[in-house]
Amino acid sequence: MATDSADDAVLRSVRAIDWSGYPMPPSSEWYEPDSVPAAFESLVEASSEQQGRAAYNAMLFAVGNNHAGVLYPAAAAAAPLVVRVAREGNDWVRHAALEILIEFVFFGVDREQFVDPTGKSVDAKLYAENAVNHQIALEPVEGRAAIEWVDPQGFHGRGFIQVRHDLIVHQRGYWDSAQLKVVHPDMH
Repeated sequence: MATDSADDAVLRSVRAIDWSGYPMPPSSEWYEPDSVPAAFESLVEASSEQQGRAAYNAMLFAVGNNHAGVLYPAAAAAAPLVVRVAREGNDWVRHAALEILIEFVFFGVDREQFVDPTGKSVDAKLYAENAVNHQIALEPVEGRAAIEWVDPQGFHGRGFIQVRHDLIVHQRGYWDSAQLKVVHPDMH
């Protein structure tokens, strides 16, 4: 990261969290609390693309199921710390942290609400009930249920989000135009 003291501060914050308090069915079958601090250590120490990619995968498997695209409750506690790493880090540390945060936005959650180890109720919903999603070349869709989908052809784009009161209220996406034309020729 930017400095060793920033690394130390983040890692102290990571160690202060009771990660063992987050295993909740069904994720408790796969969630390994000790993997979260280890993933953060890998993240703040990344000094190459390969190490950044390894830290990215370690984090997504520590707080979720990277293959299934699902986050566990521990991701709620990890997210602010990953944001801090993205702000304070540089080079591959920042790159990996930003990629992790992108996945946090696009992954689903294994439950919409849970109680964290401190007894606080946490709402894991990402989208407001009346959220708008406007994908370039498509008409806007409205409502959380209409937005939370994956393209059946599996291609990707980039998006921008507007957040109010911790929920996404507007999402704008840009698809790879060449790929969109091949997969959905009627859209162009």
